[in-house]
Amino acid sequence: MTPDRSKKLVNQLFMLFKTAQIHDPANRAFQQPLEQFRQTLNETISAEGSLTLESVEMSLYLNEAKIRTDISTFGTFQYLQDEFFQKNVGGIRFVSCPSLQELTQFVRLIVRGNDPTRIGAEALNSALTDQQIGNIEFLERAEKATTSSDQATQKTEHKRRALKNYVKAIDLVRDSSFRIAKAKAVDTRKAKRIVYDLVDICISEGFSFLGLSSIKNYDEYTYNHSVNVCIVSIGFGKNLGLSKKQIGELGIAGLYHDYGKLSIPREILNKPGRFDPHEWEIMKTHPLKSIKTLLSQKEIQETDIKKMIAAFEHHRNYDCTGYPQTGVKKEMNFYSKVVAIADAYDAMTTNRVYQRAMLPTYALKILVDNGGTKFDPILVKAFINTVGMYPVGSLLRMTNGSLAVVTAENKDPSKLDRPFVRIAVDSQGNRLEQGPEIDLADPAMGAGWDISTILRPEEYRINVAHYLFGDIAESMKPATSN
Repeated sequence: MTPDRSKKLVNQLFMLFKTAQIHDPANRAFQQPLEQFRQTLNETISAEGSLTLESVEMSLYLNEAKIRTDISTFGTFQYLQDEFFQKNVGGIRFVSCPSLQELTQFVRLIVRGNDPTRIGAEALNSALTDQQIGNIEFLERAEKATTSSDQATQKTEHKRRALKNYVKAIDLVRDSSFRIAKAKAVDTRKAKRIVYDLVDICISEGFSFLGLSSIKNYDEYTYNHSVNVCIVSIGFGKNLGLSKKQIGELGIAGLYHDYGKLSIPREILNKPGRFDPHEWEIMKTHPLKSIKTLLSQKEIQETDIKKMIAAFEHHRNYDCTGYPQTGVKKEMNFYSKVVAIADAYDAMTTNRVYQRAMLPTYALKILVDNGGTKFDPILVKAFINTVGMYPVGSLLRMTNGSLAVVTAENKDPSKLDRPFVRIAVDSQGNRLEQGPEIDLADPAMGAGWDISTILRPEEYRINVAHYLFGDIAESMKPATSN
């Protein structure tokens, strides 16, 4: 985003808030700045996918970029920061452009004075939900880290925020299945908010984002799988150098890729043995069921079209030999090819009622072996560069006998076989709650530490999530739907 547009947005928001304090929304004096701000907001969201304005310490950040201030804008910045401080929020996020009516309700909410029932992000977001405004979100207050201690705190907060959104996404997919069963509308705007928050976390690089996908829930595979494909797609998209908007669209495509399965009878989805021919034909209808479900929503936007294409195509195969067959040999959409790889990788590395999870290294080999037939061979190579030879969450036996969990991939493509690891069991067989983290690629730190083999965590009763997220993972549990 250009500095000029950043300042323009901030100035227009300032004028909107100030005008709302002295004029009724029906007054033309209010309508004019409202329309101007919405136009600039729409242009920005169309270009970048979403817009986040955050106040941290003494600075304002627009989509993670610090906005430079000068004597002419100091008063404007100070006013907005004071408004956020008085409301005890860290900022606001627009995940799509609101209508003029929604924007008016939002402005009324934030300038109505220090109502104690409207203080804090949670209370304000609840008020937005009550008014059925799902494309605007208030953010929790946050601080930028400066010292090493602060950086550790910030990293913990990034993990907490990521896990919180992971759980929200699981709950969202579960809730969607109940809504679909009752022919009710699915909350797509809430989904977009969650996905773009995950994109922000991924871009910030506070920790190894792909570690989220190592969270596996055997009992809720369909829900868990959709969210993990979303996570892997976001991380993959970032590594491919896509824009924030494209990464967000890819994440949404990943989240919705299997929505048709929510309409498949559970006795077929959870069948422990092989499908008979009739059951297999029913399973193969899920791409078309996804399209039908998504088309039933009230609003269809550009992002919706892209996620529908990915939902329809992700089983068609790179060489068009998969399903559904269309009679036309047309190359798969780029998002579809990315989601197909993420979908296959997570499916292969997760325990299911009819399949034991494969070791990540074996799953990567299958992707390579099927490059050019099922998967785009160039994207497969890029995927391996993204996750590394030993993906985050892998359990390794070291040559000295200790056991270690991979906590981060190495960014250097020439050192994909030397990840960051955390020791879970030392060479004497003692379990460590949070052992030391070692950069195997570091000549000094990694000296003498070599990988022997990759293991199955469940066979050694190793809770991978604990070593990636610490005690935070224990407190983050999905809600239970009735």
